[in-house]
Amino acid sequence: MKSKCKPIDLSKRDKIKATVSYLIFCYLFVFSCIYILIRDYSKNHLSDDIVWIILLFIAVVIITIIFIRDLQRILALPDWSMRIDQSGIYCNDETGEFCVDWMDIKKIVLVHTRDSILSMEVTTNIGKRKVIDLSLCSLYPYRVHRLARMYSCGKCQVVDKNSLKG
Repeated sequence: MKSKCKPIDLSKRDKIKATVSYLIFCYLFVFSCIYILIRDYSKNHLSDDIVWIILLFIAVVIITIIFIRDLQRILALPDWSMRIDQSGIYCNDETGEFCVDWMDIKKIVLVHTRDSILSMEVTTNIGKRKVIDLSLCSLYPYRVHRLARMYSCGKCQVVDKNSLKG
């Protein structure tokens, strides 16, 4: 029987794809707005050649400024990846690599809002703890509950801490 629970695999690449898509949309939107404004103004005041030169110059300056700003934001994202599957929990972030099997996990504490997990604290049987920051991605608490229950055969305790309640 095939399981309906799919493993969770998150990485920095997902955030970069979303940011690049956002950049492309913004560039096209800015270019269109500038073109419409200059075209409407230039109908009675400027010739077409000057309009395209001004439009190109303004668009290049704006796009360059936005690109440099957003590129710095993309490069400032922490390089991390996380995977929850049948073998256990794996996390690689700026604090180091963390890998633990399901049979060694004692408790998982999920700090979340209504619809997404902010952080996840994993405690092993020997007392080792790892706090995984998940604020950069959208991950539902229900998925982690279901995976932990299924993969650990009910031996792992999952505790919810709703950040809205305190």
